Amino acid sequence: MRMDRLSRDSMPANADIRIPGSEHIFISNRSIFSDVIEVFQAHQDIRLLPILDEDLRPLGAIFEKDIRRILFNVFGHALLKNPGFRSDLEPHLKSCPMGEADVDVARLLDIYAHADARDGMILTRNGQYHGVVSTETLLQLAAEREGARREAMRQLSASFQVEAANLADILQSASNSLSTTASETADRAAINRDHAASVAAAAVQVRASMKSMADECGDLAGAMDQLHQSTVEAKAAAQGAVSLVAAGGVRAASLAKTTKSIEKILEFIQSLTRKINLLALNARIEAAQAGDSGKGFAVVAQEIKALGDQARTATGEIAGHIREIQTTVTDVVAGHEGIERVINSVDTIFHSVGGAVEHQRLIGRRLAEDAMEVAQAGEDICGNIENIQANTIAAAKTSSDIRDLACSLSDGSTTLQQNISSYISDMRHA
Repeated sequence: MRMDRLSRDSMPANADIRIPGSEHIFISNRSIFSDVIEVFQAHQDIRLLPILDEDLRPLGAIFEKDIRRILFNVFGHALLKNPGFRSDLEPHLKSCPMGEADVDVARLLDIYAHADARDGMILTRNGQYHGVVSTETLLQLAAEREGARREAMRQLSASFQVEAANLADILQSASNSLSTTASETADRAAINRDHAASVAAAAVQVRASMKSMADECGDLAGAMDQLHQSTVEAKAAAQGAVSLVAAGGVRAASLAKTTKSIEKILEFIQSLTRKINLLALNARIEAAQAGDSGKGFAVVAQEIKALGDQARTATGEIAGHIREIQTTVTDVVAGHEGIERVINSVDTIFHSVGGAVEHQRLIGRRLAEDAMEVAQAGEDICGNIENIQANTIAAAKTSSDIRDLACSLSDGSTTLQQNISSYISDMRHA
């Protein structure tokens, strides 16, 4: 017999999905086949009849199309009257897609699609029968879902197109900025390369000048060595003159005049020595500043040369007076003690001159060493400038590569924008 139908209070309906009244259309698994035919005859619009167990849980369904095949068969009625025909429902029970009424529509549609059903779907609530959803309703929900999906896809594609266009514009702007910066860097690198070449040429010239100056300072130091040796020899000669004092005595008056001339010359030599010392100091100062031009040292060197000429003239005059002294001393018979004092004074003067010459010789040596160090520094500068020039050329090459990369990036951004537009168009027409 048919099972009592559930009341509306015990089976709350979902009016948005269920077929109206379908929550009351079902049959017990203990019913007979004639009960099924009776339900289909009473509800000709239904396409499936749920079969429930004693706990109101769906076991499956009997489909209207299967009943029609039996009833419309020429032997259908005879078959139903045949006592051998099984009246139980098990042979006619088939599986049917089922879903909980509380789940979302998308989940119900997925269950229905995977079941590959044609005639509807059974809804349950907590496992108990809740109603039936028609195929038409499911198809309408699927269409609405597809429309919503398409609308969401349209909105997403529109948003994606805007963002992609913005990204392409950013890439285009970045590539343009990168290209401009690379071009400016390449131009500056080219200018720096030319400047480096000019500085390298100037450094080579300075190096040659400093080497020449170092050589001249070496020659000056050698000349100072010779002058020192000559001073030593003159001092020895002055000391030997003491032995000749015993022969002097005749022309003391003439010897006194000659001695006064010698005193004047010696004063001149002393003045000359002071000038040489001052010029030597100036030469050291100029040598320290000679890293830029070296012109100051050239002027000082010229003055030293002029003073050297004057010193040689004074030395010649001294030699002449000494010869006069020697001639006079030959005739001197008297005044031995006075001549001896004069000779001692000459010895003291030569000793002072020798010290000054020694000091000047040391200064010349230091000037030569400083000039050599400056020349070596010029060598180092040339080497560093060559490295700078090479690095500048490499930087120019790198800037050129960056500019090419920026052009490629610009082309890539344009292609990306075109591809995105084509993709969005294809998505909209899909």
